Amino acid sequence: MRIQIPEFSTKEELFDYLRKNHDAIIKEKKSLQLEGILHKASLGAAAKSYPIQQVLDTTLPPDTIRLKTVMNTTMVMDSHMDVHDNGLWNKSLSDNPFFYHLQEHKAQFDHVIDNRAKAYVQTMTWKDLGIDAQGTTEALVFESTLTKDKNPQMYQEYKSLNVNNHSVGMRYIKLLFAMDSTDPQDAQYKENYDNYVSKMLNPDEAKSRGYFWIVKEAALSEGSAVLMGSNVITPTLQIFTPSIQPDLSTGKSEPDYSELKEVLQSIKFK
Repeated sequence: MRIQIPEFSTKEELFDYLRKNHDAIIKEKKSLQLEGILHKASLGAAAKSYPIQQVLDTTLPPDTIRLKTVMNTTMVMDSHMDVHDNGLWNKSLSDNPFFYHLQEHKAQFDHVIDNRAKAYVQTMTWKDLGIDAQGTTEALVFESTLTKDKNPQMYQEYKSLNVNNHSVGMRYIKLLFAMDSTDPQDAQYKENYDNYVSKMLNPDEAKSRGYFWIVKEAALSEGSAVLMGSNVITPTLQIFTPSIQPDLSTGKSEPDYSELKEVLQSIKFK
């Protein structure tokens, strides 16, 4: 779900509505269990596809992959009109370092990718994430393990490098409102706006809207692979695959004949 803001012919009318309904909107947002939606925030020319890194791992058994994915990044205005602030996941991660990695936010057994994904925050530059911009973000990173029999569809989608977006299931805990208003009664909203708009990856999007919410703290419930997330800067970073690759024509791994060869070599024929 998302908060529905009516359309107005002028920004003055929009700001008047937001000013009068600020408390009710904040209350409604906090009541939601928020999930990503099929709509990307606009990033203009900065948006690029992240080149997923493939790594061979000799410790992995066949039909198993390990994943390093970004579930969320801070200082981006997403399609919920939210800017996630640095540090918003601190309490969630201190309470529980492991979370569900799901397919499309569906809490169903056949949509589980990993039920004990390791979660942590990693400071990264935008350039680290393939974005042509200066500055840094706090990326919420999941490290997960997925077997082919656990979720065959997502095993193949990840292995084929098709998963480029992720999303968090969360509840708002602490929010600030920001609005580009010159009205004296909106001084705090204007201060919030000025403090954040210059630090954002997509300030032009915020300026065209004239307002946004700053998420200071959120309760994380899960992270999901999605087709398109409300925040586009949520790529798959790395895929670790077994060193013995399967035969794609049969779906089976190449057999190891080394022991048989040793036995044959030890036989002396008369």
